[in-house]
Amino acid sequence: MLVGVHVLILAHIAHWLSSGKTIAGLEPSEAMEFSKHGVVNLGLILLVGAALITAVFGRFFCGWGCHIIAMQDLCRWLLIKVGITPKPLRSRLLRWVPVIAFFYMFVWPFVYRLGVGRVFPRVTTALTTSNLWASMPGMIVGGLTIAVCGFAIVYVLGAKGFCTYACPYGALFGAADRLAPLRVRVNDDCNQCARCTAACTSNVRVHEEVRDFQMVRDSGCMKCMDCVAACPNDALFLGLGRPALGAKVRVEGPPAGRPWNVSWVEEVLLASAFVLAFATFRGLYGRIPFLLALGLSGILAFLSLTSIRLAGRRNLRFGGARIKRDGRVTSAGWVFAFVMVVAAGLWVHSALVRFHEVRSEMVFAETARFRAAALDLGWRTLDAREETELVERGSDHTEWGQHWSLVSNPTSHFKAGWFAFLQGRPGVALASVEQALKVQPKASEVHLLHGRVLVGVGRPREAVMAFARSVELDPAVSEGFISLGSLLGSVGDVSRAREVFRRGLLRHPGNADLHYNFGVACAMEGDVDQAKGAFKKALEINPEHVEARENLAGLSVVTVLVE
Repeated sequence: MLVGVHVLILAHIAHWLSSGKTIAGLEPSEAMEFSKHGVVNLGLILLVGAALITAVFGRFFCGWGCHIIAMQDLCRWLLIKVGITPKPLRSRLLRWVPVIAFFYMFVWPFVYRLGVGRVFPRVTTALTTSNLWASMPGMIVGGLTIAVCGFAIVYVLGAKGFCTYACPYGALFGAADRLAPLRVRVNDDCNQCARCTAACTSNVRVHEEVRDFQMVRDSGCMKCMDCVAACPNDALFLGLGRPALGAKVRVEGPPAGRPWNVSWVEEVLLASAFVLAFATFRGLYGRIPFLLALGLSGILAFLSLTSIRLAGRRNLRFGGARIKRDGRVTSAGWVFAFVMVVAAGLWVHSALVRFHEVRSEMVFAETARFRAAALDLGWRTLDAREETELVERGSDHTEWGQHWSLVSNPTSHFKAGWFAFLQGRPGVALASVEQALKVQPKASEVHLLHGRVLVGVGRPREAVMAFARSVELDPAVSEGFISLGSLLGSVGDVSRAREVFRRGLLRHPGNADLHYNFGVACAMEGDVDQAKGAFKKALEINPEHVEARENLAGLSVVTVLVE
């Protein structure tokens, strides 16, 4: 079945490549588009449908339909083939990571929208696509995600390590599983041989579960049926009955529960290392996606704990190798220590880079007002000293990241271009923007800045092409229409400018600046009535629009004098 899932993925890609259009990605993460933008896509339908099915049949989807599960099972099989049996980490705190991740991905956008008073967007559908890779990472990041979340995490955290300590969808399916009446159950032929537990690749203590509850209550059970097949007495079966929610213990005394293999002190160390790693690698270089950061953080957290254990324990094993024996570090232990020193150095370096990236992003957000003003073709320089110092700080953080980063950040050139332009260095800004165009050739905002910088260096014809490209790539951005039309008007092509503003108003009828500029173009062509109507509309939308009020008054005076 898991191989078949990958065959279907390849068929999906082949259909897109051959036809140019196909059904949208069947990826649960795509459901975030509904939380953020009100878009119903196949990812949302898959996530909701799988959750509803899970509430009846149990957590089947994870075990039988997830491509990452296939990678993890393959990794476990390969490790066992070379004599390494992955040992599971059993942590109390890290098991909450999937729940928090699910809340952040799918619930937080709603909470945030309510908190800031935003109206939920109109619900739309997007069931097909002509760009299957639009929301997917590139080959390098995609391959790294498979290597980390499908393979490395199993070696470090045990079988199904990503499912247990990172997967946000697993949190939803695990909760729905508690309601499912279809579960692995037991009859009186069970003799507690524990072969079912040994066969389970989801780290469920099956023999204890069926002893205590007469069924597998643990929501980590993915209904793969390995435990049923391994039972020598045919004591286990998949059957209907009461759900796990509210199940009572059938034996005297408390249930065995999970055999946690970390102390509370180690739990705190694990959680702290996880948070630090996630803060470091989430979005690093503008390339590390959310799920990859979760998997990488889980690995680094346990490696950090193992390093501490190496210093404090007399005997220690890791990944099938003994790294400390009778108080002495073995040769494998020294290799582990060397790798961890290198990893720690990279971690610290990445943390510094990420710090400067975050500071650069924060300053860039703070300069939104300056950048909006600078798009006006008549803008010259910043006014206040505080504004200049803010832009200088942003420039310094961006330049630090560009100089010391091991991998270029796709957005760093764009930000550097803006900071340089705001500082009154159009030549430097142009060089940065041209670099940005190489890595973001289809980014509308980059072409918009490119056009503005070209105006600043006295190349208006090329600026017209840049603004036109910005409008073509993203007509939802009104600034592209305003910049293009204003530039055309300034070079004397008023008819084209008027047409650009007219097209802009079709997309942005509530934009006062577009109405104002359309009115100016109409006035320049002698269409006074149309111009007055446009100025009045601009004032209806924004009564504080001074230029529209002044131009309307001027046209009224001229009309009276003519009459």
